[in-house]
Amino acid sequence: MKCEGKKIVTPVATGTQDPAWNISAVFYRSDRDKPLKLTMWNKTLTIDGFIGQTKIEASEAKTEDAILELYGRRSKKEERVPGQVKVLIETSVDLQQF
Repeated sequence: MKCEGKKIVTPVATGTQDPAWNISAVFYRSDRDKPLKLTMWNKTLTIDGFIGQTKIEASEAKTEDAILELYGRRSKKEERVPGQVKVLIETSVDLQQF
């Protein structure tokens, strides 16, 4: 997960075609109009393979469950790739809420 230059890396999920992570992250954003970016990689011994990426638009205070589609990168960033990611998004303008 990446937002405004801050990054969180999840543990590697091994031995599964349907990985699940129960990760929480708090990002303090100065630009609420900038999306959070989630990127998925397949980690191997020699080279990591790109799986897909998605962006979370969260400019307003809200709580929402979302299933997001994955997209390619670079020149193919508008093309859908196989897979989805399910997230719980909680945003607030009140820093004391979290």
